Amino acid sequence: MQQNTAKNIPLMIGIAIPLLMVVFVALAIYLPGATLEPQFDFLYYTGGNFGFDGFRLEQGHVAFFEAEVSEDQKPFLPRYPEQELKLYRHNVLTDTSVVLTLEEAQLLTLDSNPISPDGFRLTQGRGGDGFSFFPFFYNGGDYRTWYLTTKRASKPLTLQVGENSYYDVTFLGWVNEQ
Repeated sequence: MQQNTAKNIPLMIGIAIPLLMVVFVALAIYLPGATLEPQFDFLYYTGGNFGFDGFRLEQGHVAFFEAEVSEDQKPFLPRYPEQELKLYRHNVLTDTSVVLTLEEAQLLTLDSNPISPDGFRLTQGRGGDGFSFFPFFYNGGDYRTWYLTTKRASKPLTLQVGENSYYDVTFLGWVNEQ
């Protein structure tokens, strides 16, 4: 019995090395993302596309602005019900977004820097899964998915993205609670 085991040691090592490599690569990919703990909430709004009203920051506070559209352009820029302007505060700890009124949002102080004080950036999904061979293995991308990213990993978010456009989310700033 021991003689068979001794003969099988190279076979066991040959099987164990690829398995250990797979485990190591999986840990190297998933562990950095599992330890991400962003600390700063952020504000964003939906429904404000080119040519429409929206929100902006003025001295660290949210302000409403009306789009400057000439009378002859208005018929070509209809506003649809799903394009209603909505302000959201995204809680990064619970991954939930809450609708805010303009008055509630104006009480918050925001930092418009694209990178949060703890090093995160809000980024839109990528254009593909890295492997596309049209028409057999085609992935159109995940533009509706948003991520909090750092230099080492990313964390997917659940934002309230409209159905009319995957460019519907407009970042306003990081909530600065002091």
